[in-house]
Amino acid sequence: MTLVLTRKPQRRAGRRPFRRPEITPQQARKEAERLLKGYLLPPRADRVIEALSTGGVLTSGQLHRIADVSLRTLQRYAQRYWLDRIPVLTEELLALGLDDDPRNVWLYTLGPVGLEIARLRREYTHVPTGYTGYGTHRIIHDVLVNEVVLRLSELAAARGYDLVWINKYGATVRDEHGRPALEPDALLAFRRDGQYRRFLIELHNEDNAVRAEKKVRRYERVYRDGRWRDVWECEDMPAILAVFTHRIVGKGYRQAVEKAKAMGLRCVFLGKAWEDVVSGDISTWWNFNTGRKEEILET
Repeated sequence: MTLVLTRKPQRRAGRRPFRRPEITPQQARKEAERLLKGYLLPPRADRVIEALSTGGVLTSGQLHRIADVSLRTLQRYAQRYWLDRIPVLTEELLALGLDDDPRNVWLYTLGPVGLEIARLRREYTHVPTGYTGYGTHRIIHDVLVNEVVLRLSELAAARGYDLVWINKYGATVRDEHGRPALEPDALLAFRRDGQYRRFLIELHNEDNAVRAEKKVRRYERVYRDGRWRDVWECEDMPAILAVFTHRIVGKGYRQAVEKAKAMGLRCVFLGKAWEDVVSGDISTWWNFNTGRKEEILET
């Protein structure tokens, strides 16, 4: 999807209780077909569903930045089964600096009808689902991935790029047996003047270096396999943008990259601490290969 950022979220007071009767999957499918066949879905709702079809779970503040949608409108979409509201993880998200207003961290995912709308559209062969059954760690992980994407989209817009966002399902590379060999959190393609710059996102909200070291080894192995070229539709391996909430993960990347150099490092790994992301520094990243900071997008 291509993102266009809008004005800052409006501040709205009050929380209304969320109640609605259950509907069956068959009823949800029938309603989705009715909306699509009759072109009855408002453009703003269409953008919200498109965003959630890609990002899986987004805060009300993030959805406002994507679709200029208010809290009241999101509540109305939820009542129509287009969206589902997830129990609020306000304290955790505010502690991570995601926003400074608890009214902007209500969490939304696709509701029964919204999910059927997404499935009926050919381009969405893999739609993120199941967030109402996930634990806090997984939900926060995906919200943080989406925040990185949105901040990069803002940078892209300021520098004259369009951003194409492919989620982890579309970016997954499989081995010769059809099993996932590599599952980036997102693939971003920045387009300007007919040229593309591609990056892969890896978000780490664990507090150890083990997963980072495994990621470097896996990327190097998958690079040599070459199947990524067909999946990502490019000849040059995209650089990996690793974001971490704990700095020990950055240490893991640095050590793993140094080890890989001895065997002929092929991939480029760039890193940034989460605290730097939320402070507004999204354009410069630490290059683990060269040991220097660099700009990821030309002005």
